[in-house]
Amino acid sequence: MAQLIIAEKPSLAISIVKAIGNMEKHTGYFENQNYIVTFAYGHLLRLYDIDDYMNTERTRWNLEELPFIPQKFKFKLPNDEGIKKQYNIIKSLIKRNDVTTIINCGDADREGGATRCYMKSIA
Repeated sequence: MAQLIIAEKPSLAISIVKAIGNMEKHTGYFENQNYIVTFAYGHLLRLYDIDDYMNTERTRWNLEELPFIPQKFKFKLPNDEGIKKQYNIIKSLIKRNDVTTIINCGDADREGGATRCYMKSIA
């Protein structure tokens, strides 16, 4: 059984790995018998824009449409292959059968907490 540690950024993950010691390096994460350490790249996910919900591209806004509050907030990945690859690594680690605990080592701000909560919900 392993504890999954998700660091906010690669440099923090390296510091955690050095503190734990004796970890094997894999693509996008480190692992030993008790811990798996992986990392995000800051805020990995972003909230949908209004246009994403409406499937339109606008050149002007109508004040009558504001405020816009979706029934369910949705997240998206930025258009960056490296971030998408790391997101999929984190997603696969969260879903591993041997992971018993997920430890958030991210920023304590709202965005950092929301990202980690969303990532835990995909498990």
